[in-house]
Amino acid sequence: GDRDGTLVLADAHDRRARVIDELVLDAEIAARLEPNTVPDHLPPDPEDVPAEWRKALGLLEPLASKKGDDVDVLERLAAIHGRTAIWLDDHARREESFGHHRAALVCAERVARIRPRDHASKGALALAHNALGHHYAEGDQIEDAIRHHDASRALNEWLVRRDPKDSHWRHCLGIDLENLCDACTRLGDRKRALEHAKQCVRVREVLCARRDSTAERRSQLADAHRDVAELSMDLGEADQALPHYR
Repeated sequence: GDRDGTLVLADAHDRRARVIDELVLDAEIAARLEPNTVPDHLPPDPEDVPAEWRKALGLLEPLASKKGDDVDVLERLAAIHGRTAIWLDDHARREESFGHHRAALVCAERVARIRPRDHASKGALALAHNALGHHYAEGDQIEDAIRHHDASRALNEWLVRRDPKDSHWRHCLGIDLENLCDACTRLGDRKRALEHAKQCVRVREVLCARRDSTAERRSQLADAHRDVAELSMDLGEADQALPHYR
């Protein structure tokens, strides 16, 4: 009797897991989306969040409440909340998106606490901070944006130290430093912005020296050099600016 009941519950859990997989086949890809990227599959009605994401959240939220340490559920929930938040931001629905950004961050934090040494978990947490930083920056809440971009930077620096050969983490670190440079510039703190820009140059020079370097990454390095040059000129340091204009 008890064994049969356990088997029925296990089967029901397996079937629900398969439904979730069918609804969100690309959850792992979604977790790696760059902030402000429009999702691949927009709904026919641009006024509403894609229905399959709402269905998936409806299935996952109760599971997360009952099984708070289920990493698979938490990772999928973070991915869908994150993707929903970006979709809402892209459709000028910032007030609705904030809750999803926060939920994505909370789920990613829970996974990182469960797996404190796991690189992918750290990377997902950095991405959640980065997305929330963009959300705040777009709303002119610059100090909040800096706080989250700096949290992302710290996580990606940890990943670069642990896995220096992985170009992905270094690329993400470069994005964090560029975001911090932009935010500090908007805040009027050009000295701090310049320090971030110089660090970004150093990070991207390493990337561009590698065999897997791309034209896009070389262009990003040129952008970082331009930031150093322009900020140096703004601070009256023309001699520091000239080498970065070349």
